[in-house]
Amino acid sequence: MKPLPFPSLAFIPETNGGRPIEIVVNFGVFAGRAASPAEIDRLGCFKYEPVKGAPANALGPIVPDEVKQERWNALMARQQKISARRLKRKVGTRQQVIIDEVGPTVSKGRSKADAPEIDGAVYLSSRRPLKVGEIVTAKIERADEYDLHGSVAGF
Repeated sequence: MKPLPFPSLAFIPETNGGRPIEIVVNFGVFAGRAASPAEIDRLGCFKYEPVKGAPANALGPIVPDEVKQERWNALMARQQKISARRLKRKVGTRQQVIIDEVGPTVSKGRSKADAPEIDGAVYLSSRRPLKVGEIVTAKIERADEYDLHGSVAGF
């Protein structure tokens, strides 16, 4: 498969792990049951619960809680491996990071593709004080399943 000409494009879908129609269409694809060369950087999955007044309540029976949990576990286990593999590709690169929290030795921020409080974080060390809201260039030194770790470049 030829890479897209958008190296910084982030596609962050969300899938539902609780409605029968959603499971057939979405869950099977994202959990690896369908043949697909696509790997998604960040994938959110929620277990459907009825919401008062929502049109989705009329779609049919809800999948039992045990099945929802099994499907959620399977999907997230697969996605964790994909996420770790994709984040590992960023090791050695420089990324623009906005600082969200400043700590005594490590600050927490996010890249352009990360939603605050939802996606992974970028943890940075710096030889100079950082400020919340500041955008810095970070040298990425390591990655885990969901987060990047590095240092502020140039200092």
